Amino acid sequence: MASLNGYFMSYQKTASALLASYKYAEPFAAYLKKYFKQHHKFGSRDRKVISDFCYGFFRIGKSAEKYTLDDQLQIGFFLTHSQDNGYLSLVQPSWIDELTNSIDLKINFIKSIYSSFDETKIFPFSSQVDAALESDQFRKSHLIKPSFFIRIRPGRNDVVMNKLKEANIDFTEINPSCLLINGHSNLENLLEVNNDYVVQDLNSQQTQAFLPDLNDDAFPMWDACAGGGGKSILLHDTYKKADLYVSDVRESILVDLKLRLKQAKIRAANIFNVDLESNDANSTVIKSIPKKGFKLILADVPCSGSGTWGRNPESLRSFDEQDLVVFHQKQVSIIKTVIPFLQKGGFLLYVTCSVFTIENDQVIDLILNDTPLKLLKRGMLVENDSELQGDKLYAALLTLEA
Repeated sequence: MASLNGYFMSYQKTASALLASYKYAEPFAAYLKKYFKQHHKFGSRDRKVISDFCYGFFRIGKSAEKYTLDDQLQIGFFLTHSQDNGYLSLVQPSWIDELTNSIDLKINFIKSIYSSFDETKIFPFSSQVDAALESDQFRKSHLIKPSFFIRIRPGRNDVVMNKLKEANIDFTEINPSCLLINGHSNLENLLEVNNDYVVQDLNSQQTQAFLPDLNDDAFPMWDACAGGGGKSILLHDTYKKADLYVSDVRESILVDLKLRLKQAKIRAANIFNVDLESNDANSTVIKSIPKKGFKLILADVPCSGSGTWGRNPESLRSFDEQDLVVFHQKQVSIIKTVIPFLQKGGFLLYVTCSVFTIENDQVIDLILNDTPLKLLKRGMLVENDSELQGDKLYAALLTLEA
């Protein structure tokens, strides 16, 4: 027991040091990866426990900021776990009987000990959140690790299902193409990533429901802010005969995207680098696309990412609300840049992974007022079952009437 106690105290000390030195200049996952690469003494279990401590700290936001870092680590562990790994039995043994209670009871228990604990500061931006999200439930959802979803590529369903069953991988079928993978299963040695399946969140997959019903013909379409390329592959799988054009402002992202499309066996008509906010954006786009423009443009624009903070909870402690105005202006600028390249009768799908109205409805309202686009539908993409724990996205489908 003494040896085990020593390990947990060492883990807590390491986590405290990591959090004290982290400056929020990069994603914590990247920061953590660099740290462990420099310190080879940590084995896989060490890395897992230390990471878990840190993410528990981030998930409670600033709700316990009046208390010590070690207090916050213990509160974070308690509120984000239903089973003890030996840590609580060491530092707070009287808490163990409360671990399996509901989150509301657990919060009340913590408040009985730490009177200044304020659960509203887990996600302290509720006044800005889309009305489709119930603020209290949404706030508490950050205490739960998001689920891991995959989308099965067309024609690969039997291959994926058979191999998962043969390997005894625990999964839940959400729909014929969407699976929730339970546990911490590594699929890369079992299946061909991007060819057999794509790692894609449930609600990201559901953007497909916002895509227009177009004839199965060849037509040009553009993923204007492609990022990692998940929605580029989704576009191709939805409109198999269409010509796919892909762009992003980051050249490094495009390098990774080219590899991903190659793995997916997708040949894009063109992949090009463009800053859609720059003065020369129009000339760059004109040189890179078909003369008649596009029948469909997908703009998954840069945003706060607030709908994904369940996966990146460090933002709960570092986000500055003043940045929302900057994002709003960026989003409007990008949309106004791409509109001239939309064909008459064509469609624009606007997407964010944000829960803030200033990045969602307020952008669309401004576009509707300032441009000839007409709205077909819009809304938050939020799973009905709170236990699924997917990201939160927003989508709006607009058209340029002929």
